[in-house]
Amino acid sequence: MKPPEQVKREFVAQWLAKAGDDLRAAEDLLREGRPYRWIICYHAQQAVEKYLKAYLVHGDVEPPRVHDLADLLKAVESANPALAAQLREVRSLSGYAVASRYPGDAPTPTLEETQEAVRLAVEASRAVLDALQDAT
Repeated sequence: MKPPEQVKREFVAQWLAKAGDDLRAAEDLLREGRPYRWIICYHAQQAVEKYLKAYLVHGDVEPPRVHDLADLLKAVESANPALAAQLREVRSLSGYAVASRYPGDAPTPTLEETQEAVRLAVEASRAVLDALQDAT
């Protein structure tokens, strides 16, 4: 049986690996000039969501089963107000979690909005990885 700290480290690593996959997918699709802007924005949102959940797990907080980044930031804020404040802009990505997967009235993101989504995801990845580094 693994010690609880090892189990937690492995679970955080799994969250980070999945977040990294989403971020790389978004970056690759954007760099290749792919026309799948909703998918790029979706992966950017998913990356941020998973980075935040990794941070919560690291802090022994059960991540809420939500896609709303504002809700996740509230949970992060209780452990690290500075990190939550630094990442407040990522809340704008929440709409890509669900709306991007279903047909409807939501407009297709512009190239500029897509680039901004990826920029925010990169910023979130750096901030969370730095915060995790500082916590160990």
